[in-house]
Amino acid sequence: MHETGHMLGIKHCIAAECGMNGSNSLEEKDRGVLYFCADCQAKVWWSCDLAPQEHLAKMAQFATDTQLKEAAEYWEQAGRTLQPIHGKPK
Repeated sequence: MHETGHMLGIKHCIAAECGMNGSNSLEEKDRGVLYFCADCQAKVWWSCDLAPQEHLAKMAQFATDTQLKEAAEYWEQAGRTLQPIHGKPK
């Protein structure tokens, strides 16, 4: 996932928890998270012309199906955070 982010033009991130954090070893990278921070996620949506709500729902479902509980919780919460203002889709 990290290297795919680079393929999309995203550089290393200094956010506390982001899949685009740099690392100095495989062990350090393996301790990282399986998702991007809000800024890096927005770069993915823009680069790939994705609808944010739909993408988050699909990522949450994938994580649930593959038993990645922490990632599923993250994407579900992110989807709730991005609810359209006044319930109107954009």
